[in-house]
Amino acid sequence: MANGLKKKIKNTAKFTLGAFNAWINGVKIGKHVYIGRHFKCNVREAGSVVIGNHVGISTNSTFLTLLPDSKIIIRDHVNIFHHFQINSANYVEIKSNVIIAPFVFICDHNHRFEDISRPIAGQGIDMKPNAHIIIDEDTWIGTKVTILGTVHVGKHCVIGANSVVTKDIPDYSIVAGIPAKIIKRYNFSTKQWEKV
Repeated sequence: MANGLKKKIKNTAKFTLGAFNAWINGVKIGKHVYIGRHFKCNVREAGSVVIGNHVGISTNSTFLTLLPDSKIIIRDHVNIFHHFQINSANYVEIKSNVIIAPFVFICDHNHRFEDISRPIAGQGIDMKPNAHIIIDEDTWIGTKVTILGTVHVGKHCVIGANSVVTKDIPDYSIVAGIPAKIIKRYNFSTKQWEKV
């Protein structure tokens, strides 16, 4: 590999094949970023993927922007474990200090299926106007969680393993289940996590 290209990547990210794959696919990478092996990224025309500073993305992760102007933004100090996937048709943002466990799937849209005379794969996607998924600061997303649709996960939340999140979650909540429901919230008066 040409020394100039290697130096360019080294200045922004720990040099790995994952970082190289991100760079050649137009991902904007901050400082002190680690991207593991087998990172896949497809950035559509005018779409963008931005990764902040001090971010770790483990092996076998996939970032897809599906439509023109689709965006994926990963803020600073985010840790993402292996086999993570984001599919963005409009806007997905993960804010600072979020921890994402293995096998998490985040998607701001769904497949159309209404026309039974056509294969589902050929019917395109369905999403709400201004569809977005936002995960606020200091949240922990457990193993095998799925987050779908237009959802705002509040700050300092815990999403239990295997949960399916399809609705907004308020700040300082613990949720679990399919569909995910609030099981505890932090009470600032008693300074305790209390059952709901």
